[in-house]
Amino acid sequence: MIFLGFLTYQEWNGESVRSQAKEEGALIARLPVQVNLNGKDVDVKLSDLRNGRQLLPRRPVICIGNEQFCLDCIDASQKVGEAMARCDFLLIPVLSTTNGRTAISEAAKGKSFVALPKDSEDWQLLQEIQLAQVKSQGLDEATGQAIIVKKNGRVGTRFLGVPDWNSLTQEVDARVQIGLDTDNI
Repeated sequence: MIFLGFLTYQEWNGESVRSQAKEEGALIARLPVQVNLNGKDVDVKLSDLRNGRQLLPRRPVICIGNEQFCLDCIDASQKVGEAMARCDFLLIPVLSTTNGRTAISEAAKGKSFVALPKDSEDWQLLQEIQLAQVKSQGLDEATGQAIIVKKNGRVGTRFLGVPDWNSLTQEVDARVQIGLDTDNI
């Protein structure tokens, strides 16, 4: 009986995790951003940037943190800007505070690999979910967090701190050189 209870709990827990992942995926898909396409700023949802859609498929990297963290992410990406564009990465700096929007907008100007989040309650909900997850793991949310979304719309990686853009772009380039799939990473 204890064994059956354990199996039932495991099944329920697994279903709960899958359900949360689906909800988070749907939330990420409907997040609105302003992206620069062919020199024009266009408002789209992240789902519009998936493989098989009308727009250029991208790998969104959602960087959530304070003004300094977001500026650090943009500054670090600028050093490998050509590789960012070639590897279809799209940096989305999301401020966890109300201060700094002007500085972020200025830093993002002219960078085709940076998209700005549009005002939406969905962005706030995503931040709350991510903050709760970081706190539940006993980690320091002050360092900022990054979520890499694959071209197929699934969350690929989560981590704290400024992404190592050089490593990320080199990984995609290496996969291209040896003929591996780059649509699902």
